[in-house]
Amino acid sequence: MGYACPSLNSRRLCTSGGFLATASHQVLLRNTVAGEGCNAIRFGGTVDGQERKDNVAIGNNITHFLEFTSDFEKCADVWLEANSHDNTIVGNSGTAIDDGVNNKVTGLAPAKGGVGDAVSGSEQYAEELSQAFD
Repeated sequence: MGYACPSLNSRRLCTSGGFLATASHQVLLRNTVAGEGCNAIRFGGTVDGQERKDNVAIGNNITHFLEFTSDFEKCADVWLEANSHDNTIVGNSGTAIDDGVNNKVTGLAPAKGGVGDAVSGSEQYAEELSQAFD
């Protein structure tokens, strides 16, 4: 299994693993992410402080992705960074860290180490979503 930049795998951008969603208003639908890395799906900026909002991720298969233990914090299958907000994640396996505001995450378990209230507070059943997705 490889990394995005094998000679520089100590850099955060090189260890994302799967999708690094660096824009707003994206739809990640029915993709497969396999291999290893810090995050299978990450909503965040390429530099600190960039806002990521109104993204949707539904039906992405991350069952063959392995989050690795490294010197980096925030390794989980899905990570929503602090400046993310109003994103919707619907999964069926894996772990999530939600450091953002008003994100809705369902079908993923809180990451090891207890990110606690941020994930629990944003969890929602699919039938409770305020918007229909076809």
